[in-house]
Amino acid sequence: MKNKEITWPWLSPTISTRQQPKGSQRSRRARPATPTQCPSRSTTKTMTPASPAVTIGYNTESRVRQIMACQRGFSLFPAGPPSDEAEARWNYAFWPQDELAVIGDSTRDPAGARLREAWIKDHGWWYSEPENNTNQDWEAIRPLADQITRRFVTTCAQTASQLHADGLIRKTFGRTIPVLIHELEYYGEIADQTEIANPAGIAADFTNWVRNQ
Repeated sequence: MKNKEITWPWLSPTISTRQQPKGSQRSRRARPATPTQCPSRSTTKTMTPASPAVTIGYNTESRVRQIMACQRGFSLFPAGPPSDEAEARWNYAFWPQDELAVIGDSTRDPAGARLREAWIKDHGWWYSEPENNTNQDWEAIRPLADQITRRFVTTCAQTASQLHADGLIRKTFGRTIPVLIHELEYYGEIADQTEIANPAGIAADFTNWVRNQ
């Protein structure tokens, strides 16, 4: 299971939804960036398709400048520095790893986790993880896992879109900023989901970056 997130210059909400791997659809992976005395590295939590969550985070232009300055002054990035300013801006590996909130996490948001489980069961998608943990067993439940992932991410995108329509994002931040929905790897569907979440063109810099990976 991978992580999904959100970002934008200056300030941006980050919805992080754990999703099923997309196999051959994968593109660029978010890489840890931990130079000495520079911003901290990315971390990943393991979750199952039946327990998706939303992590709220952000990125800022000052963070981008800091990362680029570290790139010039230090060479201790475990996976290498960002290839350019766009990667420092859009790749989750280089964002602050603050996790402002984790909605639906069984530890940090038990009430939300119970609501998520009830939502999944109400739709008839609930399943028990295979005891033998074989590929054959997992393939048998994959249709349900895929359905949960698809509907959960769609709900996230539609919720972000409604926040825009209600004017809450503009009221909170003083201007319209995009909600970027993604995981630790970038591919076309990530761009598609982000476009659903935002008014036309608001997230174009991010979606263009994703599609050019």
